[in-house]
Amino acid sequence: MQGYVKLAAKIERLNSLIAHAIPANLEFSTPTLYIRVKAGVEQEWAPLVFITFLGAGSEPMLAVLNLLDTVITLYIWLLVGSVILTWLVHFGVVNTSNRVVYMIGDFLHRITEPALRPIRNLLPDLGGIDISPVVLILALIFVRNLAFEYLV
Repeated sequence: MQGYVKLAAKIERLNSLIAHAIPANLEFSTPTLYIRVKAGVEQEWAPLVFITFLGAGSEPMLAVLNLLDTVITLYIWLLVGSVILTWLVHFGVVNTSNRVVYMIGDFLHRITEPALRPIRNLLPDLGGIDISPVVLILALIFVRNLAFEYLV
């Protein structure tokens, strides 16, 4: 507990130094600090200080990032839907003779196949198991997180 008090005092000192040093067009916020105590050693779980720029150019970039996030999330859901529909067709739960099922399957195939085909060409043959949607979903999540990490 003594180490936590020392750390809290250091955080307060850092906050006061930064609060006096930042220009008027910067917003200063301190998130809640999460500390894990393990064998008497304190480790940080969250960053201590975030400084976000509120200049004229930040709102359009945030709008672009939100659009990118929405498009990536929507595409991930389309991938999941395509995989589920493929399973349902192969297990005989739904029939592609039904016009609606065929149209949905065709749409999902046309949307997802251009992104999945190069990944399938790179992956080795796994004996009938297609993990290319998983690889693509992980890559999309990585790109989304990378965009928010470096552009916000």
